[in-house]
Amino acid sequence: DEVNSESGRSGLACASEAATVLLESFQMDASVNGQVEDASDMAVAMRAALRSANMYCDMVAPPASLTELLSHIFDAADEDGIGEMAHYEVARLMMATLPGFGLESWDINHLLSHARENDAGFINLKKFTKQAPDLVLSLREQRLNFRKFSTQGIEIPMESVRHCFEDEIKAIVDELTKAFEARAAEDSTRGLHQVTSGSIRLMDEHGDEGALGADGGEKAQTLVALHRRYCRDSVASLPERISPQEGSMVLQMLPEDENGFLGFEELTEAFENLRMEALLNAVVANDLRSLRKHLVFCARRSGLDWTGHMKLWRIKDILLVADQICLSRLQIHTLLCLTEPNTQGDVCIQDFLHICIAIIPHMSNASIFTETAERLMLENAEAMKERANAELAALSAAKVTKQDNQDDDDGAKLPEKQVDRETVERTLLQSFALIDETRKPTPTLPPDAIFNCVLNGSDQQVQGLCLDELEVAGLLAEMVLDASGEVPYHDFVRRWVPMMFELRQHPLLSRYLQPAAAEQMGIPEPDRKSIETMVPLMPEGMKRPPSPLKEEPEVKPERSDSTTAEVRRPSKGNSKTVRRRSTLSRGPTIEGEPDDKGASKLATEKLPPPGRGFLRRKTRMEDQSLAAKEKAVRDAAESFAVAVARAAQ
Repeated sequence: DEVNSESGRSGLACASEAATVLLESFQMDASVNGQVEDASDMAVAMRAALRSANMYCDMVAPPASLTELLSHIFDAADEDGIGEMAHYEVARLMMATLPGFGLESWDINHLLSHARENDAGFINLKKFTKQAPDLVLSLREQRLNFRKFSTQGIEIPMESVRHCFEDEIKAIVDELTKAFEARAAEDSTRGLHQVTSGSIRLMDEHGDEGALGADGGEKAQTLVALHRRYCRDSVASLPERISPQEGSMVLQMLPEDENGFLGFEELTEAFENLRMEALLNAVVANDLRSLRKHLVFCARRSGLDWTGHMKLWRIKDILLVADQICLSRLQIHTLLCLTEPNTQGDVCIQDFLHICIAIIPHMSNASIFTETAERLMLENAEAMKERANAELAALSAAKVTKQDNQDDDDGAKLPEKQVDRETVERTLLQSFALIDETRKPTPTLPPDAIFNCVLNGSDQQVQGLCLDELEVAGLLAEMVLDASGEVPYHDFVRRWVPMMFELRQHPLLSRYLQPAAAEQMGIPEPDRKSIETMVPLMPEGMKRPPSPLKEEPEVKPERSDSTTAEVRRPSKGNSKTVRRRSTLSRGPTIEGEPDDKGASKLATEKLPPPGRGFLRRKTRMEDQSLAAKEKAVRDAAESFAVAVARAAQ
């Protein structure tokens, strides 16, 4: 501290300069050796860096590790020895020092997003110092590999980002701004307001400093900033709009002042930059091995057991905890639409990860996105011209009589009726209410009941909605369970039915749900066997747990009417998605793979033709065959019982 006072520098500035010089030397050595220097070389580099910053002393040993270095940096910055620093100060320190270690701003924001903050927005320095070094080294290794294999110098035009995500971002910003305003309305000390004259009023915890005009009258105020704690709560209140990955990153990218207030006047620009930066920094998403490893880890973390299956409404947790890939919430929902549950609602995780590994790199590739966006903009311009020409043609044909029009339309095929969002919501709520016998204050249903009602049921009202089978799978995958393991279906329907309709109109993501999407969008299918061998799904040693009743044979429960009911076929014109799904998920190797019960699929078995719901029709045929056999056994048993009764009489 005495040296710092004599040189006229603060402890924070000296620590930042020393660490920057030191870490630049690490980067130079790593570019030659491919790894961080050993302990002796690191000590020499640290001495040189500390001397250049006037912080070196012969009586004190230099730091020997990154953990010790961070401890010294924080000790120099934390002059009062509190042990905590505001997020704003920690972010400035990391942005000043870690770029010399080979990290980009995106990596540093990713590091800061893992820092635990208390309600006041302060970070515990001891915990952060213990957690940060391993994550820094991991981010640095991923960044170096990304620089080797990625295409450098890719530029994404902002027009492309806006064309593909403008409506989605607008909806996010509108709802998030309302959430910010609702938090600030609860307590005026939470926000930073701007009055009509352009002056700024900072409402601190004590409510100091008013916002009065020159004539003493109170002026109109506009909320322009909110404390980061309440920003974090507002982001978490929109799970259908903002993914955890995007939510944590956008909070790091918003401008912050020394009091912990985040300005959101340019919230739209922040989300646009976030989408562009996510494409340019897709380090893990563009490396198949790293992506497979990360998704397998997330699947195990989300409750994968020895069966290799998970319920449809639980697999979203795999993508929501995948913090190394920054996917938007609609991108996650699109991937959920591509799942293929069986009649019990189980999804094969091996198949689901295969879909993710095929599509996530395509979604996250900057060059592919740029080319796709340019093609979509050209198609949109051509469609607008066609609509304009059609309107002109309609005006020119206005003199044609009504009878002639009717004669021309007699043989024309009427377009399929589209059901609006309100009708879908109302019909689903009515169907769920009919099977809800509990009559709770907050209506809830078990997820299996909702699944059977929508997908396996025979409700004519639900079938009349003409929902696409992939849309239904994505909708059911978004069910969220409460503490009792049931789904509050009113909130579920009102949150996710609008998102289903929004996905239909999405200029980019809707293309992944169109027929033959893999061929039209150029999505390559990775080698499934090599990827599964690269990172096995099941951990070594995981086996089926022993049965508690070994002496008794396992009795298969009788299928209920809901499970034996025929799976609803997609509406006419919607079977395209089933054909595309089998192309992305299982490919041409489907006949040689084992089914869910472990029985091999014989090549001589009579199967329905591939395409247009091949997997679902085959499952339905198997279920029907099993049901027929069980019915025959029951009929034979009943006939035998009747015969015995007659003989006894």
